[in-house]
Amino acid sequence: MTTSKTIDIPVDVREELRKFRFSRLKGISVLILCLEVQERLEDISLEELAEELPENAPRYVVISYPLKHPDGRIAVPLALINWKPTTSSPEMNTLHASGLSIFQQVAEVSRMQELITTLYETERETLATELEALLAIYGDDALSEFHDKDNDEGMIRVTVGVNLLEPHDEISISILISLPPTYPHAAPPQMQLLSKYIGSHGVDSALFGEILRSFVSELAGAQWVQDEPAIYNGIEDAREKCTRWYEDLSTRVVVGELQREEERENRLATNPQLIAQEKQLEEEAILAASMEHQLDGLPEGLEIITTPSVTYTKSTFAGHCVRISSPSQVPLILNHLQSDRKIARATHPVINAWRCKTDDGVQHQDNDDDGESAAGNRIAHLLSILLVAHPLRDVLVVVTRWYGGVHLGADRFKYINQVAREALELAGVLNDGDDDGAVGVGGKKAKDISRKKK
Repeated sequence: MTTSKTIDIPVDVREELRKFRFSRLKGISVLILCLEVQERLEDISLEELAEELPENAPRYVVISYPLKHPDGRIAVPLALINWKPTTSSPEMNTLHASGLSIFQQVAEVSRMQELITTLYETERETLATELEALLAIYGDDALSEFHDKDNDEGMIRVTVGVNLLEPHDEISISILISLPPTYPHAAPPQMQLLSKYIGSHGVDSALFGEILRSFVSELAGAQWVQDEPAIYNGIEDAREKCTRWYEDLSTRVVVGELQREEERENRLATNPQLIAQEKQLEEEAILAASMEHQLDGLPEGLEIITTPSVTYTKSTFAGHCVRISSPSQVPLILNHLQSDRKIARATHPVINAWRCKTDDGVQHQDNDDDGESAAGNRIAHLLSILLVAHPLRDVLVVVTRWYGGVHLGADRFKYINQVAREALELAGVLNDGDDDGAVGVGGKKAKDISRKKK
């Protein structure tokens, strides 16, 4: 049996990346990394950098360099160089490649910076400035250059990932924006909806056509004015159209269900045989639900302590803590949590970490990111730190996150740890082993906000 390895970025490396990103550096400065910080060099030449890199091992190289714009402004963008010598071993290259996307995310290196730099160098300063403004509005991860082998010469294509307007801002859409060589002086941008589904609804040709007609027809919504930036207006117009389409379709679905229910009730009222069949179906459904509850419910003696939800920059977090006695209880608890419809709809329902010592004296522990990269490891690290000061025995900590459309960057780990610690406090785990009547934050008893197997 073969096993695969992936890179998990250590906390000290993440901290060093953060410091490097916000340092006031002079000249060309670099940070050379693999699984740990290898070297930090400041004010060096590219020739000197080449001499510092190993000949037989891959490295991630984060480079900071001064970029002078034609208008005299000086920016200091970050770039990520993927150093992978041909003499590196296949195993090292495989492990290195598995961590590349994670390093890009952790280092917060903009994927658009190379395109923007090229635009400044080719005297398309107006478009470069507009793209920089869009990155500031929607976040570094929202925009990326779209590469097409059939791309027209001089045409620039950019994909934009945004959310619908409130109250549907948890639903995302993807838009392709094509920018002719003469934009914005003599030609408008072209827009296309890439998303085939919005929420659970398949996008129809009418909405596709409505987005395509942006900037083309005077009645299409977004308008193009010669020499004026238009991309932002086009994106916002597309968000409004998609939101309106989603609301209209959702309303029609609800109305259709009500009409079908009314028709069903009318048929039942005039047909005694259908009434008997309906009653039998209801009884079978109640029996099936009862059996499912017995299978999916919490084992006897387990109690889930849930914190009040808190919202930071549109993202909402909640913590859950359970004292466990066996590793086998972990999947049962996670399944039980996800049977809650609100938790199941979260972007990351069950980010978790746990530790448990079995009767044979073996300490078991594990964690799961649930799609939030490195978040489970952060909670596991928190448990290991608290173990020094508190008798953490057998415990499972879960954090639920509902994404609100605003990228939090590294701050999301701070909020995840905050609600995880609050869940531990509310469960009484940090109160020197006092299991009963534990008082948590603000003197509130944990049992007042618990989910308990009856």
